Amino acid sequence: MGRLGGLLEWEMVKETLFQDDGVGRGKPSILIGNGASVAVSDTFRYEALKDRADFSAVAQKLFDEIGTSDFELVLNRLGTAIQVNELHGLDGTAITGTYEEIRESLVDAVREVHIRNDSYCPETALGDELPSYSTIYSTNYDLLLYWAIMKLDCIRDQKIIDMFQGMQFDRAREFSDESTRLMYLHGALHLFLNSQGICCKRRTHDLSLLEQLDVNGVARVHFVSEGTSARKMAKIRSSDYLSYCYEHLQNDKNDIVIYGHSLSVDSDKHILDALLRHPERMFAVAIHTGGKEEADVLTEKRGFLAKLGGVDEERVVFFDSSTHPLGFPGQDTPFDAHIEGDDQ
Repeated sequence: MGRLGGLLEWEMVKETLFQDDGVGRGKPSILIGNGASVAVSDTFRYEALKDRADFSAVAQKLFDEIGTSDFELVLNRLGTAIQVNELHGLDGTAITGTYEEIRESLVDAVREVHIRNDSYCPETALGDELPSYSTIYSTNYDLLLYWAIMKLDCIRDQKIIDMFQGMQFDRAREFSDESTRLMYLHGALHLFLNSQGICCKRRTHDLSLLEQLDVNGVARVHFVSEGTSARKMAKIRSSDYLSYCYEHLQNDKNDIVIYGHSLSVDSDKHILDALLRHPERMFAVAIHTGGKEEADVLTEKRGFLAKLGGVDEERVVFFDSSTHPLGFPGQDTPFDAHIEGDDQ
C-alpha cells in the first residue's frame, strides 16, 4: 500500500536529487522551517508558544479577537494598522509598542520552552544527512539545528560551516567547496549585534546559551519576526549578515528540499521570490501526514504547486516528512521530559 496522498519516502526522492547525471549537478540545498522543530516537540507550535508568552492585556485581546495563535498573522494585522496611521498622519505610538511587544514575546517564548543543551538528543542519522547538502537555510530561531550540528560532530574538518570567524560574521571567510554552508535567514537565538552593528554569535563557555540570553536580554537577539514579507525584507536589508544569507538563497541554483516550511504567501513571499528565481531545478517538498486524511494531503500538495507557480509540476516531488531524519520519531522524549520537569 502506498503512502497517504501518493507521497514518496525520502530515500526514493534522495536517489533522484543526489544522482550523478553527468552534467555537473551539484548537491541539493535544504530550506528548514518551524515544522522541523515541531517534529522534535509540539511545544514549538504557535499555540504552545502563545501560552508561554507574557502578554499585556491589549496584546492578549488582539489574539483573542483575531481568533488565532499565529504570531505572524497578528503582527501582519498590526503592521497594516501602522501603515494606515502613517498615511493619515495619525499617532501610531501605542500600536507600534504593541507590535514590538508581540515581536519580542515570540523569541522570548521560544527561549522559555527551549530544551537545555545537555537534555537534547538529536537523531544520529542527521550526522550523515546534514553534511550532504550544499547549503542549509533555516528560518527557525531556536537552537536545535545549531546544537545538533555540534553534537553530531558535523563541524569536524569543516563538514558544516557558518560564516562566522570566531564570534563575528565574516563575508570573506574561506572554506572548502565540499563544506556545507549553514545560514539563518531570519536570525536565531544565538545571534546578536555588537556595539558596532556587526552580527556575532554567542558561545557556551561557562554558561549555556540559554543562560546567556537570561543575562544579556532577549532584546539583543538578532532575528526577524516582522508580520509581512515586505517588513521582513526591510529588516533583512538592514543587516549585513541577513542580506548575505538572502542573496545566497537568491543565487542558489541547486535542487532544493523544503522541510517544515509552509511558504506563506503573506509572510514568506520574499522566500518564495528567491526560490522561484531558478524554476528549472527540482523541488522536493516534505508533507506532514499526522492526523490528516487523504483529501487533506492532496489539498496541501495543490497548495504548494500553486505557490510554486511557474515551476513545471514534473519538477516538484512530495515526500512524507516522517521518513526524513529531521522527522524521525522519538526525538521528543528527552525534550518533553525536560519541559514537564521544569520548575522555573
